Amino acid sequence: MPTTTMVSPQSVSSIAVSATEGSHLLKISGYSQTKLLGNGERLTSAKFKAAGHTWRILFYPNGYQSMDTGAVSVYLHLADWSKDVCAEVRFSLLRRRAGADDDGTPLKYSNNRPVLRHTFASSRRRRCSRTDDCGFGRFIYVNDLDSPEFYVGDVGDEDCIFLRCDIKVLNKPAVQGHVLQDSERPICSCKDDTCKRFHGSLEKPWPAAARRRPWLKEVFIKCLPF
Repeated sequence: MPTTTMVSPQSVSSIAVSATEGSHLLKISGYSQTKLLGNGERLTSAKFKAAGHTWRILFYPNGYQSMDTGAVSVYLHLADWSKDVCAEVRFSLLRRRAGADDDGTPLKYSNNRPVLRHTFASSRRRRCSRTDDCGFGRFIYVNDLDSPEFYVGDVGDEDCIFLRCDIKVLNKPAVQGHVLQDSERPICSCKDDTCKRFHGSLEKPWPAAARRRPWLKEVFIKCLPF
């Protein structure tokens, strides 16, 4: 008696990854007075919401650790009771244009520090140490920050600095699955679904990805079911 082989329907799935961005501007007035704070002493910003979470900025005018003495340390602290949060963080200082460039154009930020990628621990695993925060032990040296380049403010309020923090948080991926019905046309004759990105159509003209990358045209042809 002949046996019958059951063929399961073809299935496809997708993972959509997105991120939420936000920023916060911290003004520190009376900056010259912050130099009275010793190594390891800090100023803490108010809580603020950005990129879907609540944060604080920690500002150490004379460094967080002894090795950071003579420099400013800045850190971003996750203040809400979230699960693990994966984020990109950038700190920058607002500076004035100087010399021949002082033509009345808007103030701009000094982005000479790299973007940091960090996973902020969930409340269950948080140890209340700097390893749970994200930032720089030596963000800028005090002698450099004392330069008039970074003293900005309104008339009569020149003794202040502006610190900006940009945050990008990875959202929870959106995962979807779908089973193709008999009436639906198959994507191609490949045995895995990863090629959908490169040739989602069996009709000419070639998909945009193949037009941009000629070498994909050969791959596309090999996947045609004839």
